[in-house]
Parts: sequence; C-alpha cells; structure tokens
Amino acid sequence: GVSYVPQELNTFPHLTIEENLNVGGWTIRHDKARLKNRFERIYDTFPALAGKRRDKAGSLSGGQGRMLSVAREMITEPRLMLVDEPTVGLAPNLADQVYELLQTVRKSTSTAILLVDQNVADALRHTEDVVMMNLGKVKAAGPVSEFGEARVHALVQECLLG
Repeated sequence: GVSYVPQELNTFPHLTIEENLNVGGWTIRHDKARLKNRFERIYDTFPALAGKRRDKAGSLSGGQGRMLSVAREMITEPRLMLVDEPTVGLAPNLADQVYELLQTVRKSTSTAILLVDQNVADALRHTEDVVMMNLGKVKAAGPVSEFGEARVHALVQECLLG
C-alpha cells in the first residue's frame, strides 16, 4: 500500500517504458486482468508514455523520466506515495510539469501523496496540508491556508538561523 518515488529517477534506462511499468507491477504480475487494467489507466493518465511504450526509458527527457518514475509506482494503486525532492535539479518549467504530474495523480486516484521538498514556495501551491520540519522536529503544521508568504519566510529564516 506504500510506494516510494526517490529523488533520483528510479527507472531502468535500457528497458522500454512498458518493461519499466512491468517491473512496477511485479507484485501483481499473476493477476493479468488487473495488470492490464492498470496499464490502461496509466496510459490514459499519461498519454505521453503511451506513445512511447516501446522506447527505451533512457531516451526520455527529464520530465518524462520523472513521469515514468511516478507511473511505475502507481501500477499497484498505492494508498500512500512518498515523493522525495521531485524537482531537484530541474529547470523551472520542468518543475512545474512535475507538480502538475503529482496533481494528476492526486486527482485521478485515491492515493495520498507525502511530498518532501525544499522548494517550499512551489510545493505550497500544490498542497492541502503542510508540516514544516527542521532537523527532524516539527516547526509548524496545519492547512496550507495558514502558511502565507510572511509566515513561511519567518519559519524558513528561523530554521536557517536558529
């Protein structure tokens, strides 16, 4: 019921997109109907992957590679998806695509997403609830509506200076 999307791409570059998705579905491989249904849903959710299903994962752009990483974890319909620093090292336009991708997952499934991200301003635009931590301790928690720019700035400053 839990999947993990690490900071680095967790795809196999020499395998095709479809082979990567099969790796993600390994635990349900004996239920052919369920696996087929999951593939159809993934391709419906991420049409960019459908058109490239026979391409090697290593040929994907950074944003498409992140899409495949997330899609592979979605195959088993996790109840919780842990996503670690999904935008690290990406250009701003690709970071926006990654957040849109996570929004698509959230809206098209019943999967809850726990996002860890140092890009606080962008992450806050795509969340409902916030827990800000520093050195393993909770500094603040609550609905995103309680985290205006001034409060976030003060909390970040407190963490960096204190």
